[in-house]
Amino acid sequence: MLGMEVTTPWDILIGGREDFDEVLPSDYVSVTKNRLEKAHQVARDTLGAALKRQKRDYDLRLEARTYSVGDVVYLLNPAPKLGEAKKLIPIWKRPYLVSEVLASALYRVQGQKGDSVVHHDRLKICKDRVIPLWLRRRRHALLSTDFPREKQESEVRPEVEPEEEPETEDHLLMELPDYPDIEEEIGELDRVPQTRSGRAVIKPSYLRDYGV
Repeated sequence: MLGMEVTTPWDILIGGREDFDEVLPSDYVSVTKNRLEKAHQVARDTLGAALKRQKRDYDLRLEARTYSVGDVVYLLNPAPKLGEAKKLIPIWKRPYLVSEVLASALYRVQGQKGDSVVHHDRLKICKDRVIPLWLRRRRHALLSTDFPREKQESEVRPEVEPEEEPETEDHLLMELPDYPDIEEEIGELDRVPQTRSGRAVIKPSYLRDYGV
């Protein structure tokens, strides 16, 4: 009549169960409750087994990496903006700075426009040779705040040497060295250097204006 086989309920096609126990109206609620509890328990057991299998498969490919405060990292960018082609944009965004360790897998990173909390699966260590100037300044400021202030002051403040007592004129006169006679020094300067055979050493023309 319809040009195809009519969909018929399964119990009409094969017939109903002859040994089906009829449930009295007074026992219907308790029987239904027991059936639902049994179905829920089977579902919980199945979900638990699936959870263990998925965790085992995930742990086989897991690469846990820890980061510390001050590390320069890249941030994974899986979702491009509206109107951008996914194959034409970089997967890893510009370098960020790890400013705080919240947990073993959560980190707070600082960018040029703000900070955010991300999972360690979205981070990768940055190995660029050239780091932006703003990032170097923030990293220096962040690392300098980790040291105690007293230690910084002791390192920065120079040691003041004790002032020496002024020397008197008598003390200066007593410590004057005995200089040789000036005329003897002038005579030694006027001597012409000679070689071992007795020949005079003549200075080059470009050294005549300089004393030896």
